[in-house]
Amino acid sequence: MLVYELLSLSPLQHLGPTDLLHCNPQFISLPQQVALFVFFWHKISINSLVTSLHASPHCSLSLSLSLSLSLSLCLESLLGSISVLFCRYIVSSLYTRMNQKLLSRKAACNVHGQDSSYFLGWQEYEKNPYDPITNPGGMIQMGLAENQLSFDLIESWLRSHPDAAGFKKDGALIFRELALFQDYHGLPAFKSALAKFMGEVRGNKVTFEPCKLVLTAGATSANETLVFCLAEPGEAFLLPTPYYPGFDRDLKWRTGAEIVPIHCSSSNGFRVTKVALEAAHRHAQKRGLRVKGVLLTNPSNPLGTTMTRQELDTLIDFVVAKDIHLISDEIYSGTSFDSPEFVSIAEAIKDRNDVAHRVHIGCSPTMSSPRSTFSRTGGGLKNGTTCSWKGFVGSGSDA
Repeated sequence: MLVYELLSLSPLQHLGPTDLLHCNPQFISLPQQVALFVFFWHKISINSLVTSLHASPHCSLSLSLSLSLSLSLCLESLLGSISVLFCRYIVSSLYTRMNQKLLSRKAACNVHGQDSSYFLGWQEYEKNPYDPITNPGGMIQMGLAENQLSFDLIESWLRSHPDAAGFKKDGALIFRELALFQDYHGLPAFKSALAKFMGEVRGNKVTFEPCKLVLTAGATSANETLVFCLAEPGEAFLLPTPYYPGFDRDLKWRTGAEIVPIHCSSSNGFRVTKVALEAAHRHAQKRGLRVKGVLLTNPSNPLGTTMTRQELDTLIDFVVAKDIHLISDEIYSGTSFDSPEFVSIAEAIKDRNDVAHRVHIGCSPTMSSPRSTFSRTGGGLKNGTTCSWKGFVGSGSDA
């Protein structure tokens, strides 16, 4: 398949013009097809010219071989460069078009304000920050309102009040690390601990990378952020019934998205079936709604049930076939019984390479494990997390 050859940035050595017939036209535009046909025409022309030189009665064998070799090397080198350029152009176009199709305009936008002089100044400062001892010739950050003049007074107070929680690591004060503005995606150290915790909750059957996590103020914010990134106002998500009634507010109020129920039946324990999925999708189309994804809660709220591996596979196959997203709200992942076993969507897609870019997990450590260190103060730390494997949401959530 041409698409896979292009995505691997191969020099197109094994492809011919007929391979374009196997391409999905929604991914390869007409100008791109024309460009590739021109390339292949040149490639065919080289082969024809070399063959003609070999067959020419006016050219000696040694001269023919010499000219053929030189011409082949020169043109192959040239076309090798051209093929790489074509590949990069098409892959870039493919990535942009896939983003535009799968994501909202907000998330697909290449610029989220970082091109302003304020953020450009930040970038230069981070390359060469001033330090009175180690880098006295560095840049001084004067574009940020961080009051650091009283740090010594606060640190002195903290040393004399050892019961003050949360400001020590390995016996040393880390107040200065916590007092300043932090990464929009969350404290790196906390994200690392959270990624490990999420793996433990899922029996260490899957692992999570801290760089794929975006922290929010609770699972509600995580889900809302996902909807903002994945859908435009008026686009829809399919939700299995019965679902948490708060979704009617959390997913729709500010985003403008719509909810289309997937009607599940008590006769089979409210299991999600392919028939129910297709019926909900058709209903959305009849309403003139573009479906952008399926959102499920696993374990279920309000049922308390967990989805079977077969259900998860059905959902995965469905979102791949419809070219939409799958959001798995796993807020109660750490509060399920050993039987029936909870299976995370992360485990279900572990061995598949066709779906990771469209699957996202939302969860809350506070609800995932009531006995964990995240909840010892009675839910004092309210945190939500979005895990997105391909980083789409990580960049879009800055907007």
